[in-house]
Amino acid sequence: MPQTALNTVAELIYWSYANLAMAHDGINRGIPTYDRTSFMIRSRLYNGLLTGKYQIGTLFDDERWKMENGARCVYCGAKELLSVDHLFPRFKGGEDDPENLICCCKSCNSSKREKDLMQWHKERGQFPSVMVLRRFLKLVYKYCQTQGIMEQPWREVDDSAFPFKLSEIPVDYPKCSEMRLM
Repeated sequence: MPQTALNTVAELIYWSYANLAMAHDGINRGIPTYDRTSFMIRSRLYNGLLTGKYQIGTLFDDERWKMENGARCVYCGAKELLSVDHLFPRFKGGEDDPENLICCCKSCNSSKREKDLMQWHKERGQFPSVMVLRRFLKLVYKYCQTQGIMEQPWREVDDSAFPFKLSEIPVDYPKCSEMRLM
């Protein structure tokens, strides 16, 4: 947890995104647990996002990753019986927009159904892969900006009509050795 409490929606999203960058770096470097460099990456990104020096990345890199990753399930890696999944479920207002669509196997798709990405992973006792969570957080960020709630206290926001739950956005991440890139 950061030195100060996460009060606003922006702080919550930025902290999770900064933790994600820390995890991505740890995985890329092949370290089992986060080190000084990891915490420096998180701190610099979080503070940069808060001050406007940095911005959350666009979905362009994620689209390129989707193409380079090839046809396989982003949840389990299966290459057969593939379908398309909505990160924000259609049932909860998720759109048929390429930014919201990912490739997944029919088994994972029917298991996830209308559930929030984080809720579904939690039920399975898993943490999402870095690449899926990165895309999800970018969609959450975009949604919250569109709703004009970034500076509101996140615990006071009524997210009952949102396609995700603010309380499910991860603030604590597993050790990098327990996470996977894809």
